[in-house]
Amino acid sequence: MKKEIEVRWTGEYPILCSGEWNIRIRNHLINLGKGHMGTEGVYRRWVIIECSEEWETYTDGLDFEEWVVSTTGKRVLDTIRGVTEISDKEVEEIYWLIQEKDWRSSSCGGCI
Repeated sequence: MKKEIEVRWTGEYPILCSGEWNIRIRNHLINLGKGHMGTEGVYRRWVIIECSEEWETYTDGLDFEEWVVSTTGKRVLDTIRGVTEISDKEVEEIYWLIQEKDWRSSSCGGCI
């Protein structure tokens, strides 16, 4: 059985930040643009400490309730609603699917 909602980030290692967000809802393919989506998560980034490259782990982003009313969340949901209707349950599912694939700059080290 095919999933009703699928979220895809087209960027991949070694340049994770170079990609686009695509979401498929039922039979509608919607491009959500570039850049991270601001969802809450634990992320990693490369940092230079005393002339050596190291990973730093940090928490960033908005939880579901904050994200839905944020500029990013509103833009995403307005874009989707311009193409198809979505329920409150689907809005929450979209957040969690985006959150699974969300990223931050320097999270793959491709730019170093």
